[in-house]
Amino acid sequence: MGVLGIRFTEISAKSGKSAKGDIQVSTSLPAIKSMKKMEVGTGKDKKDIILMEFDYSTIYQPLDARIDLKGELSYLTEESKKIMDRWNKDKKMDDKVSVPILNHLIKKCSVESIKLADDLQLPVPVKLPEIRSKEEKAKGKK
Repeated sequence: MGVLGIRFTEISAKSGKSAKGDIQVSTSLPAIKSMKKMEVGTGKDKKDIILMEFDYSTIYQPLDARIDLKGELSYLTEESKKIMDRWNKDKKMDDKVSVPILNHLIKKCSVESIKLADDLQLPVPVKLPEIRSKEEKAKGKK
């Protein structure tokens, strides 16, 4: 049980204007905008899933560039009633549900944002590992 899949429903990216100097990159955490319970399957093999709509944004200043992702995450659980009751009451989820969902969204959205940033020749929105020479390492420590 858990995340069945993610589907991006809207992808928007713009490169903005040229900038000199430092570029500030701010990335939001994925935000769950809505949830609804659905039944999937056929015959006696029907299961409840929760369909969650989410948003994710990366903003580049002073470029006025941005990457916006919207989509749906399908979540299979035997606790759909409990999760939906809590969501309908105060628009929140218990940590044991929200943490793995948000981590999954961060991974998927980060990968998509990296691809889009590369296509638009923008800095990647997350720090990637890189190999440095001994000289570069020594300079970095000073």
